[in-house]
Amino acid sequence: MAVFRVWRRACSHLQHRGYIYVWANICFVLTAIPIVTAPAGFAGLVKLSDAALHGERADLNTFWQGLRENLARGALLGLITLAVLVVNATNLSAYAEPTLLGGALRAIWLGAIVFWMALMMYLWPSYYALEKPSVIGALRNAALMLALNPVFTAFNIAGLGLVALLSIVVPPFALLLAFSFSAIVSTVAARDRLAAAGQDPR
Repeated sequence: MAVFRVWRRACSHLQHRGYIYVWANICFVLTAIPIVTAPAGFAGLVKLSDAALHGERADLNTFWQGLRENLARGALLGLITLAVLVVNATNLSAYAEPTLLGGALRAIWLGAIVFWMALMMYLWPSYYALEKPSVIGALRNAALMLALNPVFTAFNIAGLGLVALLSIVVPPFALLLAFSFSAIVSTVAARDRLAAAGQDPR
């Protein structure tokens, strides 16, 4: 199954390059403190993992380069993501009545959150897969990837949800590895779908 292939490759890659991802994860956590800078930091982690997975030079400079070049667009995406989460979470709590309409609305708002997070999972790997990277092009490709691979995406989102849960239960994991590993999984998943479609440029 493609999902197992993705996670097996991600784990194998982390096993051989773990030290650089630990340091990159620590840098990400420190730079993500303002929250809105987190998307740019995650872009840096994806740039690092993308380079490493393709046998290119990959070190902390790669992470910092990815963060710097996406700081402005990442901040905008961070604000949009924050708005999506706050609005839909507020709606979920406001319509807690166990009615048919309330249940339908909660499903829609929960679906909106999952859809946005799935889009974000594919965004930066799609961005760096483009010959001329652009956020609009990456969003378009991410949405197409999501639409064509709903089951594949759902399983990967569920797996990343477990990674997030583990980060809450075991805080040192969040500090040392969780975000780097999530970036690796996102990159491998996007590249797997591009390769399956015969569109991986490398």
